[in-house]
Amino acid sequence: MFEWFFGSGQNTYEIESDMFYPHDARTISYTGTHPSRILSKIGKLLKDTYRIQGADTYEDDFRWDIANPKIIKFFVKWRCKKKLDMRSIFWSVMVAQGEIDKKTGDGWIKLAYKGKIITKIPFTTSFDKALKHLYFRKFYIKQLRSYSKKMMTLLNDFDENVRTMYNIAQTEVKEEER
Repeated sequence: MFEWFFGSGQNTYEIESDMFYPHDARTISYTGTHPSRILSKIGKLLKDTYRIQGADTYEDDFRWDIANPKIIKFFVKWRCKKKLDMRSIFWSVMVAQGEIDKKTGDGWIKLAYKGKIITKIPFTTSFDKALKHLYFRKFYIKQLRSYSKKMMTLLNDFDENVRTMYNIAQTEVKEEER
């Protein structure tokens, strides 16, 4: 009845912050024995690193190809989310792909990961939208920058934990990526 005056309430002002912009994702490559050991440990690694519950981690795709008599191929995709406040949610996506020799257990794995913060601010009318935009530009942007720094630290911690698991030398993190 009052929808024409107040608006439908379905509209949202949405901002997506890519953590690794302008790069698509970060990658970790490993060649050696048992490269697939991360597949069983990733759930605990995600929960511990991002400080989330198991219900906030998702294994979207798991492929294990044993058709070749000499090589096992695998592909796995995970997602996890961390609710930052009532407006913002952090999402991280990890993809692992690799091969293992069936006899020796040697092989390779390439793990790519990225993160983003999605902020949704609902509005009802055009005037409300203008006020929410002003609120975001003047006040909430500081909070979003704080979240970005915190999540970037957690992404660097995830990188460090994976590199420790595979005993790979740490990479130097540039100051502008922190």
